[in-house]
Amino acid sequence: GVNLRRASEICERVNTKTLFIVGFDGPDDQLNPKNWSIGRKWATLGIVGTTGMLVGWASSIDSTVIKQGQEAFGVSEVAESLATALFLFAFGFGSLVAAPFSETVGRNPVYIATLSILMIFTMASGLAPNFGAQLAFRFLAGLFGCTPMTTFGGSMADIFDPMDRTYAFPVCCTLSFLGPFLAPMVGAFIGQSTHISWRWTEWCTLIMAALVTGAIFLFVPETYGPVLLQWKAKQLREITGDPRFMAEIELRQTSLVTRLMHSCSRPFHLFFREIMVALFTMYLVV
Repeated sequence: GVNLRRASEICERVNTKTLFIVGFDGPDDQLNPKNWSIGRKWATLGIVGTTGMLVGWASSIDSTVIKQGQEAFGVSEVAESLATALFLFAFGFGSLVAAPFSETVGRNPVYIATLSILMIFTMASGLAPNFGAQLAFRFLAGLFGCTPMTTFGGSMADIFDPMDRTYAFPVCCTLSFLGPFLAPMVGAFIGQSTHISWRWTEWCTLIMAALVTGAIFLFVPETYGPVLLQWKAKQLREITGDPRFMAEIELRQTSLVTRLMHSCSRPFHLFFREIMVALFTMYLVV
Protein backbone atom coordinates (compact mmCIF):
# COMPACT_ATOMS: atom_id res chain seq x y z
CA GLY A 1 0.00 0.00 0.00
CA VAL A 2 0.94 3.68 -0.03
CA ASN A 3 2.13 5.23 3.19
CA LEU A 4 0.53 8.62 3.83
CA ARG A 5 2.10 9.19 7.23
CA ARG A 6 5.21 10.89 5.91
CA ALA A 7 3.30 13.46 3.87
CA SER A 8 3.73 16.17 6.49
CA GLU A 9 7.43 15.37 6.79
CA ILE A 10 8.14 15.89 3.12
CA CYS A 11 5.94 18.92 2.64
CA GLU A 12 7.76 21.94 1.25
CA ARG A 13 6.81 25.25 -0.31
CA VAL A 14 7.45 25.56 -4.05
CA ASN A 15 6.65 28.78 -5.93
CA THR A 16 4.48 29.99 -3.01
CA LYS A 17 2.27 26.92 -3.33
CA THR A 18 2.39 24.15 -0.77
CA LEU A 19 3.19 20.82 -2.39
CA PHE A 20 3.76 17.40 -0.91
CA ILE A 21 6.99 16.14 -2.47
CA VAL A 22 6.69 12.37 -2.59
CA GLY A 23 9.73 10.34 -1.61
CA PHE A 24 10.59 6.83 -0.54
CA ASP A 25 9.24 5.71 2.83
CA GLY A 26 12.55 5.61 4.65
CA PRO A 27 15.84 3.87 3.85
CA ASP A 28 14.24 0.40 3.77
CA ASP A 29 11.37 1.15 1.39
CA GLN A 30 11.00 -1.84 -0.96
CA LEU A 31 9.82 0.49 -3.72
CA ASN A 32 13.43 1.66 -3.96
CA PRO A 33 15.28 -0.78 -6.27
CA LYS A 34 18.39 -0.45 -4.10
CA ASN A 35 16.47 -2.30 -1.36
CA TRP A 36 15.56 -5.29 -3.50
CA SER A 37 16.85 -8.72 -2.55
CA ILE A 38 20.23 -9.78 -3.89
CA GLY A 39 18.62 -12.41 -6.11
CA ARG A 40 16.19 -9.94 -7.65
CA LYS A 41 18.97 -7.43 -8.28
CA TRP A 42 21.22 -9.90 -10.05
CA ALA A 43 18.38 -11.44 -12.04
CA THR A 44 17.42 -7.99 -13.29
CA LEU A 45 21.03 -7.12 -14.07
CA GLY A 46 21.51 -10.41 -15.91
CA ILE A 47 18.55 -9.81 -18.21
CA VAL A 48 19.36 -6.16 -18.82
CA GLY A 49 23.01 -7.02 -19.37
CA THR A 50 22.13 -9.33 -22.25
CA THR A 51 21.00 -6.25 -24.19
CA GLY A 52 24.66 -5.21 -24.35
CA MET A 53 25.58 -8.64 -25.67
CA LEU A 54 22.76 -8.40 -28.22
CA VAL A 55 23.81 -5.11 -29.79
CA GLY A 56 27.48 -6.14 -29.77
CA TRP A 57 26.43 -9.29 -31.60
CA ALA A 58 24.34 -7.29 -34.10
CA SER A 59 27.19 -4.89 -34.80
CA SER A 60 29.75 -7.54 -35.71
CA ILE A 61 27.99 -10.56 -37.18
CA ASP A 62 27.56 -8.99 -40.64
CA SER A 63 31.31 -8.55 -40.97
CA THR A 64 31.70 -12.32 -41.40
CA VAL A 65 29.48 -12.54 -44.49
CA ILE A 66 30.89 -9.61 -46.46
CA LYS A 67 31.98 -11.90 -49.30
CA GLN A 68 28.54 -13.49 -49.60
CA GLY A 69 26.80 -10.11 -49.49
CA GLN A 70 29.20 -8.74 -52.07
CA GLU A 71 28.35 -11.55 -54.47
CA ALA A 72 24.61 -11.28 -53.83
CA PHE A 73 24.43 -7.54 -54.48
CA GLY A 74 27.19 -7.27 -57.08
CA VAL A 75 29.28 -4.69 -55.21
CA SER A 76 32.89 -4.52 -54.05
CA GLU A 77 34.08 -5.93 -50.75
CA VAL A 78 34.82 -2.43 -49.47
CA ALA A 79 31.31 -1.28 -50.35
CA GLU A 80 29.69 -4.25 -48.62
CA SER A 81 31.72 -3.55 -45.47
CA LEU A 82 29.62 -0.39 -45.13
CA ALA A 83 26.86 -2.60 -43.73
CA THR A 84 28.96 -2.92 -40.59
CA ALA A 85 30.46 0.57 -40.66
CA LEU A 86 27.11 2.36 -40.95
CA PHE A 87 25.68 0.32 -38.08
CA LEU A 88 28.54 1.45 -35.86
CA PHE A 89 28.33 5.05 -37.05
CA ALA A 90 24.61 5.20 -36.25
CA PHE A 91 25.33 3.41 -32.98
CA GLY A 92 27.57 6.25 -31.85
CA PHE A 93 25.25 8.98 -33.09
CA GLY A 94 22.15 7.53 -31.45
CA SER A 95 23.91 7.16 -28.11
CA LEU A 96 23.95 10.94 -27.74
CA VAL A 97 20.17 11.16 -27.56
CA ALA A 98 19.20 7.84 -25.98
CA ALA A 99 20.15 8.56 -22.37
CA PRO A 100 17.89 11.62 -21.79
CA PHE A 101 14.85 9.64 -22.90
CA SER A 102 15.47 6.97 -20.26
CA GLU A 103 15.59 9.70 -17.62
CA THR A 104 12.24 11.08 -18.78
CA VAL A 105 9.98 8.08 -19.36
CA GLY A 106 11.97 5.42 -17.48
CA ARG A 107 14.32 2.62 -18.47
CA ASN A 108 11.87 -0.08 -19.54
CA PRO A 109 9.86 1.88 -22.14
CA VAL A 110 13.13 2.87 -23.81
CA TYR A 111 14.45 -0.70 -23.80
CA ILE A 112 11.25 -2.20 -25.16
CA ALA A 113 10.55 0.49 -27.77
CA THR A 114 14.05 0.71 -29.21
CA LEU A 115 14.70 -3.04 -29.21
CA SER A 116 11.36 -3.59 -30.95
CA ILE A 117 12.35 -1.10 -33.64
CA LEU A 118 15.77 -2.78 -33.85
CA MET A 119 13.98 -6.05 -34.61
CA ILE A 120 11.96 -4.41 -37.39
CA PHE A 121 15.02 -3.01 -39.13
CA THR A 122 17.02 -6.20 -38.60
CA MET A 123 14.26 -8.14 -40.31
CA ALA A 124 14.18 -5.53 -43.08
CA SER A 125 17.94 -5.85 -43.52
CA GLY A 126 17.61 -9.61 -43.84
CA LEU A 127 14.98 -9.13 -46.54
CA ALA A 128 16.77 -6.26 -48.31
CA PRO A 129 16.35 -6.65 -52.09
CA ASN A 130 19.36 -4.51 -52.98
CA PHE A 131 22.54 -2.99 -51.60
CA GLY A 132 21.08 0.45 -50.88
CA ALA A 133 18.22 -1.00 -48.87
CA GLN A 134 20.62 -3.11 -46.83
CA LEU A 135 22.74 -0.08 -45.93
CA ALA A 136 19.71 2.01 -45.00
CA PHE A 137 18.24 -0.67 -42.76
CA ARG A 138 21.57 -1.43 -41.11
CA PHE A 139 22.01 2.27 -40.35
CA LEU A 140 18.55 2.49 -38.79
CA ALA A 141 19.12 -0.72 -36.84
CA GLY A 142 22.29 0.76 -35.35
CA LEU A 143 20.53 4.03 -34.58
CA PHE A 144 17.91 2.32 -32.43
CA GLY A 145 20.16 -0.46 -31.19
CA CYS A 146 22.45 1.90 -29.31
CA THR A 147 20.12 2.20 -26.31
CA PRO A 148 21.49 -0.67 -24.18
CA MET A 149 25.02 0.72 -24.16
CA THR A 150 23.79 4.06 -22.81
CA THR A 151 20.95 2.87 -20.60
CA PHE A 152 21.95 -0.35 -18.89
CA GLY A 153 24.67 1.48 -16.97
CA GLY A 154 21.89 3.65 -15.58
CA SER A 155 19.88 0.55 -14.73
CA MET A 156 22.87 -0.81 -12.83
CA ALA A 157 23.21 2.47 -10.90
CA ASP A 158 19.49 2.35 -10.09
CA ILE A 159 19.83 -1.06 -8.46
CA PHE A 160 23.25 -1.17 -6.81
CA ASP A 161 24.99 1.06 -4.30
CA PRO A 162 28.43 2.44 -5.30
CA MET A 163 30.27 -0.32 -3.43
CA ASP A 164 28.22 -3.11 -5.00
CA ARG A 165 28.78 -1.67 -8.46
CA THR A 166 32.40 -2.78 -8.25
CA TYR A 167 31.05 -6.33 -8.65
CA ALA A 168 28.20 -5.53 -11.04
CA PHE A 169 30.23 -3.47 -13.50
CA PRO A 170 32.60 -6.28 -14.56
CA VAL A 171 29.58 -8.51 -15.18
CA CYS A 172 28.05 -5.88 -17.46
CA CYS A 173 31.33 -5.42 -19.32
CA THR A 174 31.77 -9.17 -19.75
CA LEU A 175 28.29 -9.53 -21.22
CA SER A 176 28.91 -6.61 -23.58
CA PHE A 177 32.15 -8.12 -24.89
CA LEU A 178 30.60 -11.56 -25.34
CA GLY A 179 28.53 -10.33 -28.29
CA PRO A 180 31.43 -9.22 -30.55
CA PHE A 181 33.34 -12.33 -29.44
CA LEU A 182 30.67 -14.93 -30.22
CA ALA A 183 29.02 -13.35 -33.27
CA PRO A 184 31.97 -13.76 -35.70
CA MET A 185 32.23 -17.45 -34.87
CA VAL A 186 28.54 -18.04 -35.56
CA GLY A 187 28.59 -15.74 -38.59
CA ALA A 188 31.59 -17.50 -40.11
CA PHE A 189 29.80 -20.83 -39.83
CA ILE A 190 26.69 -19.38 -41.49
CA GLY A 191 28.73 -17.81 -44.28
CA GLN A 192 30.47 -21.08 -45.15
CA SER A 193 27.38 -23.25 -44.81
CA THR A 194 25.83 -24.79 -47.90
CA HIS A 195 22.54 -25.47 -46.11
CA ILE A 196 21.44 -22.01 -45.01
CA SER A 197 21.62 -18.55 -46.55
CA TRP A 198 24.10 -15.91 -45.44
CA ARG A 199 21.05 -13.84 -44.48
CA TRP A 200 20.66 -16.08 -41.46
CA THR A 201 23.11 -13.75 -39.75
CA GLU A 202 20.18 -11.33 -39.53
CA TRP A 203 17.68 -14.00 -38.53
CA CYS A 204 19.90 -15.11 -35.64
CA THR A 205 20.10 -11.51 -34.46
CA LEU A 206 16.33 -11.15 -34.80
CA ILE A 207 15.65 -14.28 -32.75
CA MET A 208 18.03 -13.17 -30.03
CA ALA A 209 16.51 -9.68 -29.95
CA ALA A 210 13.01 -11.14 -29.62
CA LEU A 211 14.07 -13.31 -26.68
CA VAL A 212 15.80 -10.44 -24.89
CA THR A 213 12.94 -8.00 -25.47
CA GLY A 214 10.41 -10.57 -24.26
CA ALA A 215 12.45 -11.23 -21.12
CA ILE A 216 12.62 -7.51 -20.32
CA PHE A 217 8.89 -7.09 -20.91
CA LEU A 218 7.95 -10.06 -18.71
CA PHE A 219 10.53 -10.10 -15.94
CA VAL A 220 12.27 -6.73 -15.55
CA PRO A 221 10.47 -4.09 -13.45
CA GLU A 222 11.10 -0.39 -13.84
CA THR A 223 14.23 0.63 -11.94
CA TYR A 224 14.49 4.40 -12.38
CA GLY A 225 13.72 5.90 -8.97
CA PRO A 226 12.27 9.28 -10.07
CA VAL A 227 9.79 7.56 -12.38
CA LEU A 228 8.77 5.16 -9.61
CA LEU A 229 8.11 8.15 -7.36
CA GLN A 230 6.13 9.78 -10.16
CA TRP A 231 3.89 6.71 -10.28
CA LYS A 232 3.58 6.83 -6.50
CA ALA A 233 2.60 10.51 -6.59
CA LYS A 234 -0.03 9.78 -9.23
CA GLN A 235 -1.45 7.00 -7.07
CA LEU A 236 -1.56 9.32 -4.06
CA ARG A 237 -3.44 11.93 -6.07
CA GLU A 238 -5.98 9.33 -7.15
CA ILE A 239 -6.43 7.96 -3.63
CA THR A 240 -6.67 11.29 -1.80
CA GLY A 241 -8.05 13.53 -4.53
CA ASP A 242 -5.38 16.04 -3.53
CA PRO A 243 -3.41 17.38 -6.53
CA ARG A 244 -0.61 18.68 -4.31
CA PHE A 245 1.18 15.32 -4.18
CA MET A 246 4.04 15.66 -6.66
CA ALA A 247 7.28 13.87 -7.48
CA GLU A 248 10.47 15.82 -8.06
CA ILE A 249 10.61 14.70 -11.70
CA GLU A 250 7.25 16.40 -12.25
CA LEU A 251 8.71 19.71 -11.04
CA ARG A 252 11.67 19.53 -13.41
CA GLN A 253 12.02 22.82 -15.25
CA THR A 254 14.46 21.64 -17.93
CA SER A 255 12.74 20.54 -21.12
CA LEU A 256 13.59 17.32 -22.95
CA VAL A 257 14.95 19.32 -25.90
CA THR A 258 17.33 21.22 -23.61
CA ARG A 259 18.59 18.00 -22.06
CA LEU A 260 19.04 16.45 -25.50
CA MET A 261 21.13 19.44 -26.60
CA HIS A 262 23.18 19.20 -23.42
CA SER A 263 23.73 15.48 -23.97
CA CYS A 264 24.85 16.05 -27.57
CA SER A 265 27.28 18.82 -26.62
CA ARG A 266 28.82 17.02 -23.62
CA PRO A 267 31.26 14.84 -25.65
CA PHE A 268 32.66 17.92 -27.37
CA HIS A 269 33.04 19.74 -24.06
CA LEU A 270 34.97 16.78 -22.69
CA PHE A 271 37.12 16.51 -25.81
CA PHE A 272 38.17 20.17 -25.82
CA ARG A 273 38.44 20.67 -22.04
CA GLU A 274 39.89 17.36 -20.81
CA ILE A 275 43.38 16.67 -22.12
CA MET A 276 43.25 12.96 -21.24
CA VAL A 277 40.00 12.50 -23.16
CA ALA A 278 41.45 14.32 -26.17
CA LEU A 279 44.69 12.29 -26.15
CA PHE A 280 42.91 8.96 -25.73
CA THR A 281 40.46 9.83 -28.52
CA MET A 282 43.29 10.72 -30.89
CA TYR A 283 45.09 7.51 -29.94
CA LEU A 284 42.00 5.47 -30.84
CA VAL A 285 41.60 7.33 -34.14
CA VAL A 286 45.21 6.76 -35.16
